[in-house]
Amino acid sequence: MLDYYTFDSNCDGIEDAMAVMDDNSLVFLYDTNGDGNFDHTESFQNFDPYGNPSTYLVADDSDHNGIIDTVMGSFDGNGDGYSESFIQMFDYDQDGIPDSVKTFIDLTGDGEANMVINTHADNSDSGVLQTTDVFVDMDNDHNPDYSYREQIVDTTGNGLPDKTLVWESHTGTTFEEAPVVLDYNPLHDFSSQFGFDAPEYATSVYSSPYQGSNNFDPSTPKELVSGTPASDMEHWEFQGNTGRCAIYSQKFVIEQLTGQEVDIEELVTVAETNGWFNEADGGGTVTLNMDKLLNYYEINNQVSFDNDLSDLERELNDGKKIIVGVDSGQIWYGEENNIFSPETTADHAVEVIGIDRSDEDNPMVILNDSGTPNGKGEMVPLEVFENAWSAGDSQMIVCWA
Repeated sequence: MLDYYTFDSNCDGIEDAMAVMDDNSLVFLYDTNGDGNFDHTESFQNFDPYGNPSTYLVADDSDHNGIIDTVMGSFDGNGDGYSESFIQMFDYDQDGIPDSVKTFIDLTGDGEANMVINTHADNSDSGVLQTTDVFVDMDNDHNPDYSYREQIVDTTGNGLPDKTLVWESHTGTTFEEAPVVLDYNPLHDFSSQFGFDAPEYATSVYSSPYQGSNNFDPSTPKELVSGTPASDMEHWEFQGNTGRCAIYSQKFVIEQLTGQEVDIEELVTVAETNGWFNEADGGGTVTLNMDKLLNYYEINNQVSFDNDLSDLERELNDGKKIIVGVDSGQIWYGEENNIFSPETTADHAVEVIGIDRSDEDNPMVILNDSGTPNGKGEMVPLEVFENAWSAGDSQMIVCWA
């Protein structure tokens, strides 16, 4: 039997919270923006005799369109009060099917995940429909000691799998298996991580191994550089102590493609009026809203995930403008890329304005990064950028006039 309790916490006549209970679960639903729809859910399930739940799930409709796009969960499988696994699921194309599923597992019971299973779509034209990567850290140094990859492939172009490729690191070989068609769950276009909550922005006194004097030199020969960083740098601005990184990134692109200057306060007002951004709550733009200002100002754009460096460089060479999500800690402070931590996620938006290959041994990605005072033409080592970019499933918004 279910019991229901509703709450109107601000006394405006609209229910903004609900609790639903039965013998083995407790669910709280919240209307976080006052539009009359529940957009945040917390679920506690499978209680032990002491009242401790073994399963905790959080579900969010981060862009308030009525469709859940993010689910997080932790699980205590042996009832010792500690979670052995943590799961992240994202529905990027809003069709009700998860497009990215990451599972973090603590195999040794030391409180840290040492196994990661990551299943995601493939946006390339290779015929790969879905990829599952498994990484195992046997000595807890945050580096994989064993890895396994399974790719479900469509070789005929009919959208159905007909081959499975398997690779594992111990042998270093790839072999084929018969496709498991009945278990195939198609994944679709990517569009976000959980969202860009304003990171602790970099100040003028922070120490970073990549910035300072290492900004792009506009006199670098153009044939050694992808994109148009020299002109794009002129549109850079510092966001200060705000969570406006995604808004500034869109501002840079709008001005570059239209040739018209746009006031940042105007963009903030438009975003807040339409519910795409809330400065009062500490700022931050969830990724499903990261293209909304581009659409409002009629900028052509396409959002995709699971991209690689060749995709990025191709679009830059074609004259496109690109916004991506990155892990700011890796970009600003040289933090390690710990794929075994659920906290290694994209929390910051930047514009990629070029790739500098003038030093063949040390290629650099060039950014317009509003989050740091040195972000005008910020130069980041290619490997560092790729790791920080992968934290958000290698998302990019490609824009053109």
